[in-house]
Amino acid sequence: TKPFSAAVLLKRIENHLAFKKTMETRELEARDAETSIRLILDNTPLICVLRDEINRVLDCNREALEAFGFSEKSDLIKHFERLYPEFQPDGSRSINKARNIVNDLLNSGSVDNFEWTYQTVEGVALPLEVKLVLVPWKDTYRIMSYANDLRETRVQSIQEDPGVSVEGVHHVKVGEFDVYSIRDDIGEMNNDALITDDADAVMRLSPTGRAPSGYAVFIVKKGTDTVLIDAGKGGEMLECLQAIGVQPEDVRNILLTHSHGDHVNGLVKDDQNVFPNAALWIGDDELAFWKASSRNRNHYERCVTLYGEPKILCPDEKTALIFPELVAVALPGHTPGQTGFLLSSKGGKLLIVADLLHHMAVQFARPNISVRYDHDPGKAAEVRCKTLQRAAAEKLLIAASHLPFPSIGNVKTDGDGFLFEPVG
Repeated sequence: TKPFSAAVLLKRIENHLAFKKTMETRELEARDAETSIRLILDNTPLICVLRDEINRVLDCNREALEAFGFSEKSDLIKHFERLYPEFQPDGSRSINKARNIVNDLLNSGSVDNFEWTYQTVEGVALPLEVKLVLVPWKDTYRIMSYANDLRETRVQSIQEDPGVSVEGVHHVKVGEFDVYSIRDDIGEMNNDALITDDADAVMRLSPTGRAPSGYAVFIVKKGTDTVLIDAGKGGEMLECLQAIGVQPEDVRNILLTHSHGDHVNGLVKDDQNVFPNAALWIGDDELAFWKASSRNRNHYERCVTLYGEPKILCPDEKTALIFPELVAVALPGHTPGQTGFLLSSKGGKLLIVADLLHHMAVQFARPNISVRYDHDPGKAAEVRCKTLQRAAAEKLLIAASHLPFPSIGNVKTDGDGFLFEPVG
């Protein structure tokens, strides 16, 4: 073989040394990046989670383990995707919203202070204020998230000022009363649930085929006297009650609008009464319906064992033993004995209408359209039309269990139908 010239040999040595230097530099940079990330994870008093470029969790700190309820880091890494609820509080799907946020991060290098709700390993809502930062890593990058747990902050703020609205809790003042809408869960209502022959009208009103929905219960409070209207299905309710300083033992009376599971299942947990000092109230016809229901009778019997026989609500009579300003209102149709409640105090009025309607996009505009969950769809439509007309004419605030949070707003007439304006 022909020997290398000195120039070629020197060039090859130069290239080798340059390559070696480059590799050493990259190794140093990688070690520096790893050291920096380790320092961040070990010393930042915030919830920190490290992800790779395809958003897989790689590492976290002790604060993250405590917040999400894990004891081992490997368990959090393995199961982190399960901590995403299907929907965020604004009604958007978590997976879609996360994709948009990551796109913003890739374009700008960081995303500052957005709110995101996870759930803990026990299924409890975990609202966080999050910042995302791209961290250089070898030839790619890592995503570092810093998060502040908002639960304690929100408890303090709403206890100091009842007018402050926080995630899962919305406050309105009705005369001398404080009324709180309490979010138990979020969801959506599909057009398929509607009973109608006018599919074209439904698609015009709800072109995506679904509308945001919710599950709400309500607290009516005057001084230290606290009434709970419905008990939800066992979702976020208890955590939200704590945000307004209400402990389960503080509730002395629970008014049940009707006996469906998403309104009464929250009464019992682990075969114990969730509200140990509370009496139950329900309409006479609804009590008979509850007792006769093959689907719900076992739950009724558990409730009677734990709470005693429910007391009877009489429509159009003031609940004098509770609040004289609160009047039971018959709203049959969804169930035979569904009951609403009209609160009147110093010129303020709010009507709690329970499951009067479910599909916000369609049933205000077309109140004659019922849903498949209604026991008597014709009666439900009749009562819905009359009640919305009354709310519009008397300028009543309405609170409805399945409207998207905050589930409270004003009703206005709009041609043959109505418009709903949520409170701010």
